[in-house]
Amino acid sequence: MRDDLGATRNVSFPPPKRPRTALLDFSEMDEYRFQDFSRDFVAHELPGSDPYQYGKRGEKQGGIDLAASDGAGTWGFQCRHVKKFQPVDVRHCVEDASFPADQYVILLTSVASVRVRDEVAKYPKWRIWDRRDISAKIGDLAHDVSYRIVDRHFGPAYAAEFVAAAPPQALLQDATEYFAPAEHASRLLRYDWQTVGRASALVMLDEAIDADGIRVVLLPGRGGIGKTHVLRELSRRSAGPGALRYLRRDSVSSEALTTALVPGTVLVVDDAHRRDDIREIVSALRAVPKARAILALRPWASAGVRAELTRADFDSTEIRELPELKELGRDETRSLSAQALGRRRSGLIDALVAVSWDSPLVTVVGGQLIAEGLIDARLLDRQEEFRRTALDRFETDLLRPIVDRVGAPNAHRLTEFLAAVGPLRLENRALVEAAADFLKIDAPTFITVVGLFEEAGVLLRRGRLLRITPDVLADHILHRACVTAGGDATGYADAVFDAVADASLETVLANLAELDWRQAKTKGPDVFSGIWDRVLARMAERPDQRFVLLRQLPHLAYTQPGRVLDLVEGVLAGAAHNETEPPDDLRRALPAMLRGACYSLEHLPRALQALWLLGRDDARPTNQHPDHAMRVLEEVAGYGPRKPIDFGWRVLDTVRAWVAEPDAFAHAHSPLDVLDPLLAKSGHESWWTGAAVEMRGFIINEKATRPLRDGVIALLDDLSKDERVDVRLRVVKTVGEALHGPVGYFGQPVTEEARVQWQAEEKRLLGILEAMRGKDPLVDLRLRDELVAYARGASGERRLRAERAIHAISESEEFRLVLGLSRYWDLDALPVDHDPETRFEDGQRLTRELQEQAAAELVVQHRDAHAGAAVLGELLQRLEKEGFQPQPGSFLAVLSRLHPEYALVICDEIAGTSRHALGRYLAPLLEGVSERHPERARAVVESTLQHDNVDAVASIAAVVGRPAWRGPGMWELITRLAGHPNLWVRERAIWALAQLREVDPGRAAAILVSIDFGDNAALADEVLGRVGHGELPLTLLSDAQIDDVLVRLRQPDGIAEYWIWRFIEAVAPRRPVSVGQLFVARTELALTRGTNYRPIPWDREDVARLTSLEGTAEHAQLLRRVRDRYDGTTGLRRWHQGQLFALLSADYGPTALSVLMEWGDSQDEAKIRSAADLLKEAPWSFVFEQEAFVVHLLERANAAGVGCYRSVGGALMALATSGTWSGTPGQPAPRHVEQRDRADAVAQTYAIGAPSRRFYEALRDSAIREIEDERNRDAEDLDL
Repeated sequence: MRDDLGATRNVSFPPPKRPRTALLDFSEMDEYRFQDFSRDFVAHELPGSDPYQYGKRGEKQGGIDLAASDGAGTWGFQCRHVKKFQPVDVRHCVEDASFPADQYVILLTSVASVRVRDEVAKYPKWRIWDRRDISAKIGDLAHDVSYRIVDRHFGPAYAAEFVAAAPPQALLQDATEYFAPAEHASRLLRYDWQTVGRASALVMLDEAIDADGIRVVLLPGRGGIGKTHVLRELSRRSAGPGALRYLRRDSVSSEALTTALVPGTVLVVDDAHRRDDIREIVSALRAVPKARAILALRPWASAGVRAELTRADFDSTEIRELPELKELGRDETRSLSAQALGRRRSGLIDALVAVSWDSPLVTVVGGQLIAEGLIDARLLDRQEEFRRTALDRFETDLLRPIVDRVGAPNAHRLTEFLAAVGPLRLENRALVEAAADFLKIDAPTFITVVGLFEEAGVLLRRGRLLRITPDVLADHILHRACVTAGGDATGYADAVFDAVADASLETVLANLAELDWRQAKTKGPDVFSGIWDRVLARMAERPDQRFVLLRQLPHLAYTQPGRVLDLVEGVLAGAAHNETEPPDDLRRALPAMLRGACYSLEHLPRALQALWLLGRDDARPTNQHPDHAMRVLEEVAGYGPRKPIDFGWRVLDTVRAWVAEPDAFAHAHSPLDVLDPLLAKSGHESWWTGAAVEMRGFIINEKATRPLRDGVIALLDDLSKDERVDVRLRVVKTVGEALHGPVGYFGQPVTEEARVQWQAEEKRLLGILEAMRGKDPLVDLRLRDELVAYARGASGERRLRAERAIHAISESEEFRLVLGLSRYWDLDALPVDHDPETRFEDGQRLTRELQEQAAAELVVQHRDAHAGAAVLGELLQRLEKEGFQPQPGSFLAVLSRLHPEYALVICDEIAGTSRHALGRYLAPLLEGVSERHPERARAVVESTLQHDNVDAVASIAAVVGRPAWRGPGMWELITRLAGHPNLWVRERAIWALAQLREVDPGRAAAILVSIDFGDNAALADEVLGRVGHGELPLTLLSDAQIDDVLVRLRQPDGIAEYWIWRFIEAVAPRRPVSVGQLFVARTELALTRGTNYRPIPWDREDVARLTSLEGTAEHAQLLRRVRDRYDGTTGLRRWHQGQLFALLSADYGPTALSVLMEWGDSQDEAKIRSAADLLKEAPWSFVFEQEAFVVHLLERANAAGVGCYRSVGGALMALATSGTWSGTPGQPAPRHVEQRDRADAVAQTYAIGAPSRRFYEALRDSAIREIEDERNRDAEDLDL
């Protein structure tokens, strides 16, 4: 604007004044959430009152919802979530209140009228706090408290509207402020002592903080290792502008922290792994130049925090991760003892170290108590009594603030219970109720007191699990509860087990079993036998729950191996008595238990025997099933860096006993499977570190294992002379594997010395193989395979020796015949160092020469072709029986071409019977015959069809499409084969028809789609794999043929096979109505076909919606027909119709959304709800990608009524939060982070209170809760 002189000047206008929200809006809360809010509100309005929910719905609650006690007496609160509240309602509240209280308060979500307040004033003990009162009281609380309450119950966006930001500097504390609460928890836990054993960690922290370019320092260490002590000590070494500032334990926003930080600040974040605001912290750190941070965290969380730093644009050069803090050594324990005892008692240092070297807690606590004269120093001569006394005093010290609240007897009763059932999860409502019954208190009181224990530091929270900390204290408390000082059982173990077994069986069993194990070590009383009897009785009484019960017992095997083995042996004896195999549920549950029992050398032979009985006939592959009994056996047998060699001797002795049994090798698995690991030359081990599995390779020490290996080799030598071929074949496999050199797993180097040390053993093993040669052609075949594999890795004399043995085996006529029947090509016939450029061609040539030689030798040795056929059939059967996979086609084709008359006799023999050992190989036997005698070959084929030798017919069907078979009668023959009743024959005919596309593609396609696949989805997939996207174009089929296939596709149980689905996608634009009718018919059939019938192909992840329907003229009408059927159905039919709509929706494209919005705009509440329901199969991102549609539908639903809005919002929320997701341990799942951020961004674009804003805020809050749940689960799973 212009002033009087005509010059221009800038004028700034103040921002518009926008008052904050004055009243809390409870309209979106239900009555239960309002009660949760009220409890939180009362706890801060009446400090120290510890409000709790009084009873639950359905119980007699004495006319109140919450109860509390403070210095003014007892309070009773009624929570009224209503829109209208009249004076008569006040009178009802007063009349209903039978709970004895000094003051009663009505908490009201609406505004109380003057008449209501006048009515309340008539009753001296009564007050009313309505919506205005509650809002004002919340607003009067401290900023951070007020914000936290509103954020928790209304969300961060609402909190920002209602509460002014907390003073920024309050977020950061100096060391004195930060550590004060911890130092007050127990006078025996001291942060003012000199830190012991952490000098190097402190030096590295100092160096990292001072280093140029380092912005973030990570300090990893397990729980209780001393990270907090290090941070406290560090604060004493830091001063000046860059002094340390500790971030409060409350959640913080990025904006607030950015304001609080100043350049040069060193921000310290303890327990960073537990914070749900780590993203906000690193974002603020990035925004403040020269601000640095130290993050102390558990090792498993390091990767997740690094990911957040990277996301905030921190370069790897700006981050330094220090080595993980480790346990103290003995010298360091001496230093700790010196501080605890003080100068006057320094003469007791050695004695204190001797009794507490493995427990710093006992060192610190016991030393201080001796120094103060509270424990007699003479107890240092009695380790257990000293520990017990020190821990008793420590417990007393920890419980002091709790004793002041609930009394000493109650505090100790609760502590004993928590020691027996820990870790405790308060979400386990059955356990909470059981605890209340056992302790003779109500459930809300129990939950409240547990909170006191956590607040006092007695209970440590890991995720949602609470346990007494430290563990040694929990062990001590449980021992004191169950065993008297005189060494007698108190009966407490039995009592607490009976109380909580139904609610927390696995945990209480593990705790009491470990206690009993410790008692057995010290010759204490048996506290577990009665409990074990109850466990056995439970399994006898609940056979249907046997598997569930057994799944809860594996950990017991480590502490109770004898009892677990008694149980397993009893189960196996019962199966043997009934002459049945162990049921599948036992095969899955028992090996996990037996794995633990194998850690006891005393019980190892029994555990091995039980595993053998469980696993020897379990045909499942071991690599896919970690708890397969045979896999457990092999793991137990294997070497390990810390495994005593005695384990291997026990395994060998046990296997010796097994192989002596007549049927030892008549099972699905061999006893030698368990010996194989004992001849390994290298190995690897793995262990769980919290967030990852670490693996390491190792080379086995030849000298240390020599006697054991010699014992194994001696047993193999004995077995190599066994008369049974299957035994000798298995010996060859074991010896062949043992010949291989050591392997450098996971980067483990293999030195020449490590290889050379095994040469003497290899010579002995080669001698065993050489002695087995020439006794049986099948053994020779396996021998040659193993020797060839060995020769490839050997050199010098060892390779020459192996090659000589290979050559000697190949000289046998019988071996050449077996080789011809078992190999299509035999590249192993070439020398190991043959020129790789010509290896394949030369291998083919040499194979053909060997086959020709073997064929000639067969004809000479067995001039009668029938006798030759018998020899061939017998050898093929033997090969298959012994696990070989013969491939005789090439050899038989050579025989047919070189000796067609001989082959013709065999062909006639096959064709003249309905079953023959060579039936499946009729086609290669006819190759030479058809070239020399085509008429006689056709006669063989006709005879084969007449006698219906299925194997032979299938053999012909597979080749009839080849050029050599084409001729007169070809189409008639292929038509007959395509219509053959045998599935295998029809499948082979499909292959032939694909080849005949070169002759007449139209005729081949017509025959192909006419093949009857019935309800066999696999056969339908084979048929349709040859048309459309296959060898025959879809244009060869008429509309009638396509419709016929679609009609027949109604019958298979599932149609998710790849080529079926590709066919449907391809024909959908051409025949949309027929495709729609296919799925409509399948959804109707699903009601009668049983659970295996899947009308819609959702069992394949790569099945796309029928996007090809979009844009077709019939698409909208088709969707309307499905939509209209949906509205009038219920139950399973309605579910299938919803799936069908999703399938035909073309990925919820424009046509589908338009059809749904016809109902969304209908003003009919039922149709609006159905429109939302029909979106249930949409992807989770639909609510963001189709925001305009979602917002419009929510607005229409809101206009139809609150119930309709909630139903539609619930349906949309379900699709946005359902499905599967993945992530990295220690980090929130990317999907939940994206959902939180996108939902928050969308919500901010709509007015407060708008239907769309309420929905997206609820979606954001749902993601926040999921992230919190993930954090808790990770803390439980990764940090136990």
